[in-house]
Amino acid sequence: MTLARTPSFAMNRQDAVRVVDRIFAKRAFVTFIAILLAALHAALAITATIEKSPTFDEPTHLTAGYSYWLKNDYRLDPENGNWPARWAALPLLLSRPSFPENAAWKQGDVGRVSERFLYGSGNNSDRVVLLGRSMMAVVGAGLCLLIFFCSNRLFGTIGGLISELLAVFDPNLLAHSALVTVDVATAFFFTAAIWSYFRLLQSANKPWFVITALSWWTGCSTMAKACSRYRINRRPRCDRFNSDLGIICVSFFSLFANGTSTRSLERTMAGMPE
Repeated sequence: MTLARTPSFAMNRQDAVRVVDRIFAKRAFVTFIAILLAALHAALAITATIEKSPTFDEPTHLTAGYSYWLKNDYRLDPENGNWPARWAALPLLLSRPSFPENAAWKQGDVGRVSERFLYGSGNNSDRVVLLGRSMMAVVGAGLCLLIFFCSNRLFGTIGGLISELLAVFDPNLLAHSALVTVDVATAFFFTAAIWSYFRLLQSANKPWFVITALSWWTGCSTMAKACSRYRINRRPRCDRFNSDLGIICVSFFSLFANGTSTRSLERTMAGMPE
């Protein structure tokens, strides 16, 4: 009695590698996976802070950002970056919580104003803080995506996904992504500035020039210390802005000129006989 042979469906190693390569060759699929991982990072960061009280400087950043939008006044928390505070307070423009204008506001006492804003003006402090933290978690997710795209360009699809996975589940980044501070925003814009400058040196064209200039400008604006400007001089606001913008532009063009001259020297040396 002979037994009929059943066809073998075992897949050898080379076939498995080909299937994986075909899957990752689809750019849209890989980008979708990267976006899902970034969204997972934001969800983990937000849910980890739901039952946690605000840190020491979160109320000051959030209150100051709301006052920037509401009053166009910068007396509160001038020593920190303007952009992260504005970004975190953006949802508050829809809910419109009441803002205290008391003696502490006139004196620019951000500690007392933020305490009154969150706990003494009838606002839902938990909801206000959660809205601000949710906006900062978006920046953390954007940082994870930026890491993926940079690593994908350097090391391919597998390297990009591995780099993003390390960032998504990094405890240090998860702990800071949902906090209303300048830390994650600074990491995002510094990474974007360095990567765009690196790409600009590889191919000096107008799109990368604009992206690099915006990245450096936004990154410097994120970490700009307004108090140092006030101590140097007390010119009108527009003059201070123009002087800061001029310093940033000069620094950027110096870096660009140094990089392009280095590339030209390398090309010249490469063409010379040994």
